[in-house]
Amino acid sequence: MKIAIIGGIGSGKSEAAKIIESFGNKVFDADKIYAEIMEDKSYIATIDKAFPGAVIDGKIDRKILGSIVFNDKQMLEKLNLIAHPLVKDRIDELSNMFETIYVEVPVFVGSILQDYFDKVILITSDTKYRIQRIIKRSGYDKEYAKKIILSQPSDDTLQKYADIIVINNKDLIHLRQQLAKLI
Repeated sequence: MKIAIIGGIGSGKSEAAKIIESFGNKVFDADKIYAEIMEDKSYIATIDKAFPGAVIDGKIDRKILGSIVFNDKQMLEKLNLIAHPLVKDRIDELSNMFETIYVEVPVFVGSILQDYFDKVILITSDTKYRIQRIIKRSGYDKEYAKKIILSQPSDDTLQKYADIIVINNKDLIHLRQQLAKLI
């Protein structure tokens, strides 16, 4: 079984993933899977062809690639069409190794992973708590944290895909208790 853990920035999905893993479950992070893919020579060659200038000295320059794709929606879609199937293939490999896996998925809505998982757990939190967490973790100011949150799909949108919703408006002990009941 493949179970996605989704939620907006600052919602606590990474903490939830750590807690689920602490219960003895296999938990993976789609971003880390993609980071591994970015080291693959054939992927680097593909990116070099698709996004000239994004590969420097045989490595993908994340800043350059980011400036290309985050300033042009078509370029972002092009990157997603290249990257997402590879991430999905790697998740398939992992799911063949374990009976059940959990995958933290930062970019869910609109990706090919949206309809891929057997179950989806949404970690949600009130905006004020998300802003506090973003400021504490990243050092961003309140306005920038709000902009990031507003740039992502809303909790209402994410709820449409969720089988299970965990509200993370308290401390880690409360989150752990909720996840213990769930798992």
